Amino acid sequence: MFVSQKKAIFLCFILVSIFFNPVYGGICEQSIFQPNKASRANYVISDPIEITSDEDFLQFEGSGTFEDPYLIENLNITTEDVYGIFISSTTKYFIIQNCFIDAYYAGIFLEFVEEGTAMITNNICSRSEQVNGMGICFFFSEGVVISNNICSGNAGWGMEVWGAHYSYVFDNICNNNGQSGIITILSDNSEISENICNGNGRYGIRVSLSDKMKLESNVCKRNEEAGLFLEVAEIVSLMNNTFAESEGFGILAEEAGYCSIDYNTFQNNSNYGIYFDHRSNNSYVHHNNFIDNAPYGSSQAMDEGENNLWCDRANEKGNFWEDWNKRGSYKLDGKANSEDLYPSRSSFSYDLNPTETTAKLSINIKSISFFLFLFVFFMTI
Repeated sequence: MFVSQKKAIFLCFILVSIFFNPVYGGICEQSIFQPNKASRANYVISDPIEITSDEDFLQFEGSGTFEDPYLIENLNITTEDVYGIFISSTTKYFIIQNCFIDAYYAGIFLEFVEEGTAMITNNICSRSEQVNGMGICFFFSEGVVISNNICSGNAGWGMEVWGAHYSYVFDNICNNNGQSGIITILSDNSEISENICNGNGRYGIRVSLSDKMKLESNVCKRNEEAGLFLEVAEIVSLMNNTFAESEGFGILAEEAGYCSIDYNTFQNNSNYGIYFDHRSNNSYVHHNNFIDNAPYGSSQAMDEGENNLWCDRANEKGNFWEDWNKRGSYKLDGKANSEDLYPSRSSFSYDLNPTETTAKLSINIKSISFFLFLFVFFMTI
């Protein structure tokens, strides 16, 4: 009886550990598209790789299916050639991971690969020397996952996503590149999350001609012109990002509309925390923190557009402005004569979506009931 009781307690402990993993906050899900956290050591020296058909993958491990993708991994490709890895016109699933690549124009360059078949994770792509060179580039290849890479010190861009709708760029480091850390062009319905883009020659992140974008939990510090440049973009959701210490703006918006900007921090930017030009209209800005931006201006943001709302009227919540005098509304610079009607006396912090939290709690309550059932069952053995 005593042994059975110990087994029951041990089983419950294991199950609780799995279901309440603090990393996932719930039931763990497995996928081939999870970031690979393997060591970047033990590279194998390799010549540049060029793949222009599915048959060219046959030299690599895997079968090209979702369950068993081809693997290009653990390589050191240091070359004066234009590309380190070039892949074009393929339909098979593949992963490029754990590689170090230093090439003249682009470390990894993909074009016209089948939607949703490519993942690039845990690579270092740096020191491209051509003026418009880059670490990683996707050209008309939709549904690509780019995660956990380092693309720093390139003459042009850390990452360029061009014509790649429904792409997911997360958990990358793109620092000290000559142009932007990350740039997306003509890439609708994509997400850029949890990236670090610091010290770039122009912008931390640039979103051009791309609509229905989500940018969440990125850090953009010490970039020359702006932490984020929105250029001809609509329906962009910005949440829990940090735009700080730029020599220019936190966010520079030119012809950007219907954007939702909330729970972000704008701090110590030499110019305005947010600048809306005269073509940037119909956006919502609330629950943000503005701290020590534009020290020579009369406000920390400028609005030259139309119909931009700087508060949540339904809940009577605006933004935190460190320089607000605690009386009345907060007036912004610019021809729009905008104002925050409900400036906050205290700064805001970002919390999980209440619906998401409630759903996870419901799952965990059901799990507890199941564990108790198992415990009672084994106690009676």
